[in-house]
Amino acid sequence: MVRRSDGFIVPWNRHAIVRQLLMETKLAKEFYEVGPISEKEAEEIAVDVEKKIFDLSLRFISGPLIRELVNSILLDKSKEKPEYAVYRNILTRVGAPVHDAYLMDIGQGFKANENANLQPNPETSHKRKADWVSGEEYLLLMPSNLADAHLAGDLHIHDLEYFGTRPFCMDASVIVPIVKDNFLRIRPIGTTLDALFEECPQSITRKDDYEILEVSELNLFALSRGSLKKIKKVMRRPAVSPALEIITTKHRRIVLTKEHFIQTNDRTIPVNDVTKGTKLIVGPIPWTEGNTTELSMVDAFLANVPREKLCSIFIHGVRSIIDHVKYEKRLSVRGLFDQLGLNYSKTKHWYYRGIMPIDLFGELLDQHDVPRYLLQNVKLGAMGSPNEIAVIYSLTPALMRSLGYFVAEGNYNCEEGRSYNLVITNENPQVYGDIKACIEAAFNTYVIENKRRSQICFGGKLIYLLFRYVLGIPEGAENKRIPELVFNVPKYLAKEFWSAYITGNGTNAYRPEKSDCIISVSSTSHGVVTNTALYLQMLGINSNLRLHNQAGQKFEIDGSTWTSENERWFIDVYDYKNVHRFAENMCFLDAQRQGRINAFLMNHRSVKDFDHTDEVEEVREVTPTGRYYYDIEVEAGSEEERFFYAGNEGLILIHNCQDWDLRYFFYYGLMPDGIGTRTSVAGPAKHPEVAVLHTAKILASAQTNFAGGEGFYNFLVFLAPYMRGLDYSGLKQLMQMMFFEYTQAYVARGGQLVFSNIQVQPGIPELWRDVPVVARGRVGPDVYGDYEDEVRLMFRALYDVAHQGDHWGKPFNFPKLENGISPEFLKPEYDEYWLDVHRVVAKFGTPYFDNMMPAYRGYGKGVSCFQCCAYCFIETPESSPEFEDKLYFVNGKHFTMGSWQVVSLNLPRIAYIANGNDGKLFEEGRRLMDSAIEIFKNKKKWMNLILECNRIPFATQRPLDPKTGERGAQAVDFDELVFTIGVVGGNEMAQWHTGYQLHEHPEAIKILVKLILEMQRHKKELEERSGLKLALARTPAESTAQRFAIADVLTDDYRDKAEKVVKGDLNRARSMLAEGEKDAPIYYSNGTHVYVGAEVSLIERVNIEQKFFPLLNGGNMLHVWLGDTSPDAEALHKLTKRISTQTHVGYYAYTKDLTICNSCGRVTSPIYDQCPYCDSPQVEWWSRVTGYYQAVSGWNEGKKKELQDRYRINI
Repeated sequence: MVRRSDGFIVPWNRHAIVRQLLMETKLAKEFYEVGPISEKEAEEIAVDVEKKIFDLSLRFISGPLIRELVNSILLDKSKEKPEYAVYRNILTRVGAPVHDAYLMDIGQGFKANENANLQPNPETSHKRKADWVSGEEYLLLMPSNLADAHLAGDLHIHDLEYFGTRPFCMDASVIVPIVKDNFLRIRPIGTTLDALFEECPQSITRKDDYEILEVSELNLFALSRGSLKKIKKVMRRPAVSPALEIITTKHRRIVLTKEHFIQTNDRTIPVNDVTKGTKLIVGPIPWTEGNTTELSMVDAFLANVPREKLCSIFIHGVRSIIDHVKYEKRLSVRGLFDQLGLNYSKTKHWYYRGIMPIDLFGELLDQHDVPRYLLQNVKLGAMGSPNEIAVIYSLTPALMRSLGYFVAEGNYNCEEGRSYNLVITNENPQVYGDIKACIEAAFNTYVIENKRRSQICFGGKLIYLLFRYVLGIPEGAENKRIPELVFNVPKYLAKEFWSAYITGNGTNAYRPEKSDCIISVSSTSHGVVTNTALYLQMLGINSNLRLHNQAGQKFEIDGSTWTSENERWFIDVYDYKNVHRFAENMCFLDAQRQGRINAFLMNHRSVKDFDHTDEVEEVREVTPTGRYYYDIEVEAGSEEERFFYAGNEGLILIHNCQDWDLRYFFYYGLMPDGIGTRTSVAGPAKHPEVAVLHTAKILASAQTNFAGGEGFYNFLVFLAPYMRGLDYSGLKQLMQMMFFEYTQAYVARGGQLVFSNIQVQPGIPELWRDVPVVARGRVGPDVYGDYEDEVRLMFRALYDVAHQGDHWGKPFNFPKLENGISPEFLKPEYDEYWLDVHRVVAKFGTPYFDNMMPAYRGYGKGVSCFQCCAYCFIETPESSPEFEDKLYFVNGKHFTMGSWQVVSLNLPRIAYIANGNDGKLFEEGRRLMDSAIEIFKNKKKWMNLILECNRIPFATQRPLDPKTGERGAQAVDFDELVFTIGVVGGNEMAQWHTGYQLHEHPEAIKILVKLILEMQRHKKELEERSGLKLALARTPAESTAQRFAIADVLTDDYRDKAEKVVKGDLNRARSMLAEGEKDAPIYYSNGTHVYVGAEVSLIERVNIEQKFFPLLNGGNMLHVWLGDTSPDAEALHKLTKRISTQTHVGYYAYTKDLTICNSCGRVTSPIYDQCPYCDSPQVEWWSRVTGYYQAVSGWNEGKKKELQDRYRINI
């Protein structure tokens, strides 16, 4: 018996191993580009496992042990078959051993001190166990060289546990009607787009696994609600994951990827959220008729008929055209024929007879302008046939009706080279006569009757080629389709076709007693019925498509068994308004059937409105039908207009770290789950208290979708419109509420506080003063400049509360207060507000300074903010073509700033490898950056999968627009997020490479500057090559600085070198590492920082570190470690002004160490072993771990040693 991991005991079954191998190794294709195991190979492995198990003679065996035996065999066989090593990775069981799980439950072991923000609660234990599983999973599914680079300490993948979970398309068979040159084409999107990609290979751009083609100049249009929408781009990507097929109650059908958006009757949702009962939009469709009334037969034949079938097709009556060209171009016949590449002596008889092969005549028309009147009498003919067709072929009612009859009841009876007959069969005498009359009127050809079989035979080669290739009607009843021409003629001609078609293939029934009439049209061709349903839908007629019988299905008829050769489909139309509109656009051509409809319409009326929705009956997973998934992007003024119609059967309307723009939520409201069905949905805040509460809930919700910090830029500016009329005490109460909401909600990952920050200014920034406010679900009419007084008062209240602290007098560690310093706020009128800030600095040290004064920050040209622990995000008119629209919130467009992923590079290690060689140093730096790019691509692959499965719904939400009721803009524009490459240990890199630390010699500074410049140059190359947006940054490295140092000390190749430059307590670290303890008190310097223990003046430290700020566009930070217990606020303010106006430092903070007594609740400074007030040893130290304040007891040993080493200054 087998004890399964899902909690059941089941009998032994070897085939369960086979199923497991076949199912799980499918991941090899997705993540390793290796095909899955074959069934034969899986069976062989299962037999080997069974033998091993039976040899053990066990009564019970566990699922995990069976998996271990399978992996052992895979590993053994991988010597001959390398792909088995990949299978072994995929089949590996991930998870913590029991002892390690126990240690996590009691607050020890794995990641016990990696993140100081983790709390001592059960949720943290659960998070750490989940982190273990997730981290192992993502490394096993990553190319082994990248996983090894992380494990070995070459680089560090930040938030590995969230790599595959935090930070779209149609199947090839989906029909997307596309209009080109005012002609509607009804074709599968795969056929249409593949042709475009083949025609324009040089114009294809690539982004990740997408191929993108700009097609604006081709003037292609998709059908949307009420209008045609121009197509801007077409895209395709490999179809590697299953899609979802949606089937409605009226048998409309469409196959889309899970993340594609689809329009319901009240909102837009991802396909993955569609369930049975969902109502989809299916009309109205902005195309009911075209304007084609004639065909150019030369163009039509050359474009559609195979070349080998054109060899006997000639143009008659061309002499007048040749004479015209001769006269216009001053050419002789010989000269003209020479231009066409003809041998005049062999072909001059063409001129005298007035004939020319169709392909050469096509070249003649391409090269020379020929007046239309000269083409009026030119005919198309076939050798050996007396029949001709006009080159300018008028579409007559008789032709369209003949075409309808043929699609309904016609077939080809041809023998290549001998006979080309078309046959139509109909037993109704009235209809039979009409068929004969239409053919005689439409075509200059023979008509032969076989009345015994009720058949009419007509045709010839020209007519055959016209029907078969130009009009595109395939051979075989089951292969027929409605010619695209029918969708592009005026209604009066379309009516002739459809009337003949339904007369041949339709029935109806009128039941007066039930006041209903049902019209049914049938066909053995799936293509015909789907095209018919599409045309009815365009007319606004609701129809029901159903499969009547399948091929091979048996029936009992009068005691005999009958087997259907083909499947047969029916389209049903009923309800008064549908029947009435049907009768307006087509009719039965016999008196009996049309009489029933006339009687129904005469005797009954309906009050029902047309329903442009269809209800989902079934959603099921299907495999893609082609190599690619496809999508199109249409031009539109807003997101809610980016829709178009598509479908396999019938058309359905479908769509095409993080700093948040508060305006988005003040306009759309709050939908915490991103979906609207799992939590309550709040409309836009109307009152100040609600607005403040919403800000806290927004970040809490966002933390479920993103791995890093969350924050708001322009926090007070965007809140200001809600504060008008409030007095100071009211504002202070709201600011106090904000602080407590942010620091008392244990809702982030593993029961953490939300890692939050807010960018604040003491007034309205210049850029925003004339921008309309967004509040209470509307835009304007006020502008933000009208609210300068409110912002000033809020700023003062904010810092009044921050200075007071919590009930114990502790500082609020969240949200981080990011103070925006820009030229307008350094005027004397703002000095009193900055003094409030520096009083908080003097007491607690918690505020941060986002300095926009240096030229490289580009202040006034765009928006920027610092996030998390010093990552910088910027958006400007140069980087975003839609900058102005986002600034003014046009159609809900707003700023999205954040990062997909951070990968940090171990700079000391590349110095160890380079061993003093500059060129080798730069080469190793480039190599690690290349590895980071591959990790980013892997991340993007995971994120595409997560988006497909709608696993980050808060970020992808599109709430209802309060003004229009339509779906609004998406919360996060993922195309605007960057991938960040971080650097760690610049000081130690320089120390090994030059023999000096940064503060010891200019050569150390010089080599680090040169390395960063080389990395910036390579970054640009990588951006062009990969299509990714990249940023180079100093990494906060709360745990990475320690991890890299430990990895290098543990590695034989680097140990001797690392031990000479690592910081901390090396002797104690050696002892701990020898005992297997990895939380050791050693570390590298963060980013490009001067060693924290360097006894240099603040001026000297600033002068060194400022050099790197302009070079690290992704962010950097300067730390000022304060030694004063009570520094002077005015002195701090003066220092801030000096740093902001006289250096390149873009982001900095003053750090003050605190002691918090758990006995009396007093907060003192600096660090004490006992409370200076009550002498209690029950104290907790607080300080800035890297970019935020938190209790020191939660720090890792490397950071604790760094805290001891910090060289503090007095102001």
